[in-house]
Amino acid sequence: MDHVIRRWRIPKDFDPVLALILGFADSRFNPGSIKFGGCDSAGKDARGPIFRNEPPSRIEFSNSSGTEIRCNADGLPTPTISWQTKDGAVVEDMPGLRHARSDGTLVFPPFSKSDYRQEVHDTVYQCVASNDVGIILSKEVHVRGVMKQHFTPQEFDAFVVKGNTAVLKCHLPSFVREYVVVDSWIRNDGHILKMTENKARSYTVLRSGELLIHEIQQKDSNWSYRCQTRHRLTGEMVTSVSSGKIVVTETGTAAKPYARKIEMSNGLNYGNTYFGN
Repeated sequence: MDHVIRRWRIPKDFDPVLALILGFADSRFNPGSIKFGGCDSAGKDARGPIFRNEPPSRIEFSNSSGTEIRCNADGLPTPTISWQTKDGAVVEDMPGLRHARSDGTLVFPPFSKSDYRQEVHDTVYQCVASNDVGIILSKEVHVRGVMKQHFTPQEFDAFVVKGNTAVLKCHLPSFVREYVVVDSWIRNDGHILKMTENKARSYTVLRSGELLIHEIQQKDSNWSYRCQTRHRLTGEMVTSVSSGKIVVTETGTAAKPYARKIEMSNGLNYGNTYFGN
């Protein structure tokens, strides 16, 4: 329920900080929902601001796409929308980085790596709606701009005893794991295996992205698999260049170890990694 402070006539240039000070005098004060009652001079129909479209508490976006954060409020007179930082400073336009539109939308255009500013792209904002009757502040909006980074998914051969379950894992660089997920696996005959659409009883795609191949038989060594990833902010799909195979061994048979040179997408060579028994 909105907390109402009566007998206050709030001028147009009323300081939001003063509004907070007045509100803190009451233990029931909620900074995300302040409303001041108007006096008779404001008119019988005057209404304080009420958010019609309050922004979410967290916004994440890619620097390649940018984002827009909308904020709208109803009231009479029509509320003016502005934005402020966590410390109460009014948000000002920064060409190419941040722009507050007249309709209340806070715009973050696409930006390059060299234009990244932590105080702009990784900080807290609040929407402010005000009119002659009162002023309200939205909940804190945590904004984070994420830099797009190129990478290549990789998977390696899996060694498994005949009749057991093979596990293929899509390896992702640590710097993209927070925003990149495994969307599907592609077999070398073009068959696509997805977690939500997998009807083959011999396959399971886990939420963590691993591909399980059940009851391995010798014929399974004829197949190879590539993983396809999806960036959850941009939707960009990336498919691994290399593929992983199933190396089937009989019970009690040791597979010969082999080496594969691993080169990550950033050009660093991690040398030879050995697989097998």
